[in-house]
Amino acid sequence: MRVLISGLWAAEQPSGICRTVVNLIRCLNLVDRSLEVTLALGAWQRAYFEDTLGLGELKVEVVEIAISNRSYSRSAWYARELPRLARRLSADLVHLSFPAPVVRREFHCPVITTLHDLYPYDRPRNFGFPRVLFNRLFLRQAVHQSERIICVSEFTLERLREHFPATLAEKAVCIHNPIHLSADTLPPERQIPQPYLLAVAQHRANKNLALLLESFCLSKQMNMFTPETRLVIVGSEGPETAHLRNLAERLSITNDVLYLSRLGDRDLAVLYRDCELFISLSDIEGFGLPLAEALLSQARVVASDIPAHREIAGDQCEYVNIDRSGATNSVTKAMQAAIRRARPASDAVSHLSPSVVGSKYVAEYRRVSEAVGKVECTAHAEVASV
Repeated sequence: MRVLISGLWAAEQPSGICRTVVNLIRCLNLVDRSLEVTLALGAWQRAYFEDTLGLGELKVEVVEIAISNRSYSRSAWYARELPRLARRLSADLVHLSFPAPVVRREFHCPVITTLHDLYPYDRPRNFGFPRVLFNRLFLRQAVHQSERIICVSEFTLERLREHFPATLAEKAVCIHNPIHLSADTLPPERQIPQPYLLAVAQHRANKNLALLLESFCLSKQMNMFTPETRLVIVGSEGPETAHLRNLAERLSITNDVLYLSRLGDRDLAVLYRDCELFISLSDIEGFGLPLAEALLSQARVVASDIPAHREIAGDQCEYVNIDRSGATNSVTKAMQAAIRRARPASDAVSHLSPSVVGSKYVAEYRRVSEAVGKVECTAHAEVASV
């Protein structure tokens, strides 16, 4: 079976979706070496996929798409060129790594879409107006046009069912994202001095990094950690960046906060492994990849009490309700409690291992392919009988 995975999108540095695509290919390689996997990427993506995310170590054919990295160009490629690429490669199945504007009748083979979240509906501020309208349109189109929707969590599946008719939501199943990390010894120039607290999040409002800064400041005032302890925030800049830097200055913790981006998996793995605490205070998540990776690395974790975090982490975290008044005090108390906890077990997130998740994906690929094949055979038989 030849599977064409489309990972082409705007990001010019490693992101959660990009890392999930690489993890997907890794788990397919592990479970079924007979699968022929092709990955379509924008020309601006190839270097960081291969050098930073380790794609070059995997069994995969890479097709580099030479278009401009603009919204219109990417959308046009999905609508017009992706079906042609699938036909040219004789793909048995096309897997969209996120909702994109496709037209099913243009494809000769089934289409599957991974749905990470319902942010275009749940957090429209993340996109701004009018961009959010296009994101909603692409999401609706993918749901309508795909044979199967792979939701990365039961929470995302539930949100899908709330926003779409039952007849469409029936096409959806839940398969959690696979996770994989391998810590390494880093050269001195790439090492982060300990001790430090860690957060991995884009600078967006739903990540509540401002609350994290305030809680970190309070923890310093309470002498919870040594004076040398810093807060490391890993993630690309965004709408909240200027506010976060101004807030850190007002709190007099500018020198205690380190912002990083463009990190590869090995660097991230070391950060997770060596941090005093990992903290995720999102008010909504479709999955929560950094949380899962922190637990894989046996880091102590403070997490906001939201459905996706509970689903992924179970009782392995110190949870905190960030919606009530006095959230800063609540987060600080949770940090105190988390430091006293034992580190998570080595198998805390074994249900997200490449072997477990890969088996589910391969089974779903074959199930969809066989179902479409039966429908086509029936249609041909009916035409022949006429």
